[in-house]
Amino acid sequence: MKNLHYLLLGIAVTTFSIYSAADIRPKFEDIYIKLVAKSSLCGGVNIRPKVANTFGGTAELRLRSVLFWQPLIGNTWNSEQIGSSGRLPPEGLRLRYDWGGPRPSFHYRVYCQKYTAVGGGQYNVEDVRCSDVVDIDGIKHNVGCVGGPAGPEASYSPLNMNKG
Repeated sequence: MKNLHYLLLGIAVTTFSIYSAADIRPKFEDIYIKLVAKSSLCGGVNIRPKVANTFGGTAELRLRSVLFWQPLIGNTWNSEQIGSSGRLPPEGLRLRYDWGGPRPSFHYRVYCQKYTAVGGGQYNVEDVRCSDVVDIDGIKHNVGCVGGPAGPEASYSPLNMNKG
C-alpha cells in the first residue's frame, strides 16, 4: 500500500510538471532569442538576417542553439549546446521547436555569432546581440507537432530544438 502512495505521488508530480512546462513565444532577450512551446506542442519561426551580408567582408553570421534548465533542487542553470548552423543565408531559416522538457525551467536559446576567418581554416567566434543582426517573424506558436502545423517547411535541423 505504501508503494502505491509513492506511485500515485510520482504520477501526480510528473503530470503537474508536464502541464506547467514553460510557454515562451519567440522573443529577443538579452543577446539571444528565447523560445519554447507549451507542453507537447510545437512552434515555428523564421530567423532572417537584417541585411544580406551582415558584417561585410568574409565574416559570417551563424546561429547556435542551447537547451537550458534548472535541476529539481537548487537554482543553478544547466545548459547543453544542441545545434548550430552554417552561414545564415540571406533568406534566413524556418525553424521548428518543441516544449523542451517537463519542467517550467526548460527552454531554448538561440545565439547569434559572428565568425571571422583568421586563416588556416580557423575562425574567431564572437557572440553578437541577435536583435541587432536578425529579425524574427512568421511565428506559429503552440500548434500541433504532427503534419506540419508549425509550417510544413519548418525543420528541427540544424538547431535541433526537439528535446521535449
